[in-house]
Amino acid sequence: MESNIMASVWFIAGTNNSSKAGLWGGTVSSLELKLNITQDMDGHVYTCQSTNEMLQRSINVAVNLPVLYEPRFQTPAETVVHGVAGEPLTVALVATGNPSSIAYTWTKNGQTIASTGSSGEPRIVSEGPILNITKLERTDAGVYTCEAVNSQGSAMINITLQVKCK
Repeated sequence: MESNIMASVWFIAGTNNSSKAGLWGGTVSSLELKLNITQDMDGHVYTCQSTNEMLQRSINVAVNLPVLYEPRFQTPAETVVHGVAGEPLTVALVATGNPSSIAYTWTKNGQTIASTGSSGEPRIVSEGPILNITKLERTDAGVYTCEAVNSQGSAMINITLQVKCK
């Protein structure tokens, strides 16, 4: 009677990814898990469980899989934004990435837009992925670019602002 008959199973995000039968009966006692990694797999938990039915014992090890990837902007509802001269305007974007520490830079015609906390009270300021214009002017119309950067890379998105008269 063998006492080291083991059955091993991988669980991926709670779903059983069973082991295969061994060559001479029983099941394979060691498993290798190969994955084609995508950013959607970030944070998934992979659990390897081995059971020895003869000893009525099992052991499992769970591993959280962090997947590093460059920022990606969630597609905004509109990439063309309409505003009215004299009114305030806010453009809020969302970018995700891992690591989640993302630095944002807003530009218009190659000129960097001041961030919140800059000296003075600029009329157009950026705060991370948010662009704030306190009082729109017709000359504010144009293409604004937001760049998101983390240690894995960068992403850019263009927002076209059209300003209408009151």
